[in-house]
Amino acid sequence: MVKRKLGRKILWTVIAILTAVCLLCGACLVFLLDSHRADRDAIAAFSAVNGITPQVHGNTLVFAPEDATVGFIFYPGAKVEYEAYIPLMEACAAEGVLCVLVEMPMNFPLICGDAAEGIPEMYTQIERWYIGGHSLGGYAASDYLAEHTDEYEGLVLLASYSSADLSETKLKALTVYGSEDRIMNRERYAEGLTKLPVGYTEMVIEGGCHAYFGMYVGQDGDVTLPVTNEEQIYVTARAIADFIGLSE
Repeated sequence: MVKRKLGRKILWTVIAILTAVCLLCGACLVFLLDSHRADRDAIAAFSAVNGITPQVHGNTLVFAPEDATVGFIFYPGAKVEYEAYIPLMEACAAEGVLCVLVEMPMNFPLICGDAAEGIPEMYTQIERWYIGGHSLGGYAASDYLAEHTDEYEGLVLLASYSSADLSETKLKALTVYGSEDRIMNRERYAEGLTKLPVGYTEMVIEGGCHAYFGMYVGQDGDVTLPVTNEEQIYVTARAIADFIGLSE
């Protein structure tokens, strides 16, 4: 009788644990699949005026201007469809930068932080490489960069901050965010600045917000601003070109 009660108790304990695990997995899956959709109409309108037709290579979109010698690998923000950053990549490519936009599993960059692995070797004409990303994408890119400092010239953070201490490296760093950003954690951003190399460049887009580095449905807490989505993208692309020394 005692053994039977003990067996039932163990059975119910196992069932309770499995149920909890299933619920947790389900919640995580719902969280990851609930992504911010790319605004395809806005992207199409932007591309009609500014477009450089991207090439599809595996899980990347490549924007390749003629005679480019500088490359930029870009990690999307968390839970944002990577196509949302097509306009920014087009604008950077128009400045002469070969841009590689990486699609992340479940639109979550921390799942595949090493997504840049092997990309530079595919483009032997590129002399200098930079890596970066938006929001959590920048965070993941900085973590990858910390293990590959000899392969890159620098880091570009858009509404983001570094996860790794790069302060003792010879890398360059650019950080850009909007003055009206209501999503980026300012305390973590300030802490992240101490992890950047000496002489980093910081740019604040007056009137800019968190979502306007891409074209997608805005995030809770962000605000609608006088600065247009297109304006923020153009300003950002020019800042990146200035940073890597390609602007006229």
